[in-house]
Formats: sequence, C-alpha cells, structure tokens
Amino acid sequence: MEKISPMTGTRRRFPQEFKDELCQEVLNTSRPIRFVAEEYGVGAETLRTWLRRYKQANKSSGQDQAGQEPALDASERTRLKELEREWLGPGKVVQ
Repeated sequence: MEKISPMTGTRRRFPQEFKDELCQEVLNTSRPIRFVAEEYGVGAETLRTWLRRYKQANKSSGQDQAGQEPALDASERTRLKELEREWLGPGKVVQ
C-alpha cells in the first residue's frame, strides 16, 4: 500500500541521503524513533522501515556509512555503564 499525502494526493519521496541521515541520528543519539520522525515530518513507521533497511545494508560491512563502528544498542549501552561502574567504582564515569 502506497502512502498518499492527504494534502496533495501524491506519494512523498525522500532522497537516500535524507533517509540515511535520519537513521544515523537515531543510532548515534539514541533518541526514540518517534521523536526523530516527528521532528523531520515523517511517519514513525516509515522511519522504522528506513532504519531496518539501513541496518541491513550496513550489516555486511560492520560499519556505518561514515566509516564508524556501529552504534551500541540500548542493552549494550546499559551493560557498558555497569562495567564502567564496576571497574571505576561508584560515582565515576569514563568520558
């Protein structure tokens, strides 16, 4: 099913660079998909689809398009913080 803009009756198309930029923002800032989608005027489910495709396209290389290692997911960030606390002691955080 195609998404049709209620205002114009036409389907909106976005450049791949725009899609990749939004995906990188979600991954690099850990902001919820819904907030990023609202900020840029796209549907949350649309951005979720772009993100799934972005991850698939970059899975084989093990890196994102900027040449960086893939961002940690929420569970990996949580585990990293736990390990930092164990290693450094209470109240200290690695910058």
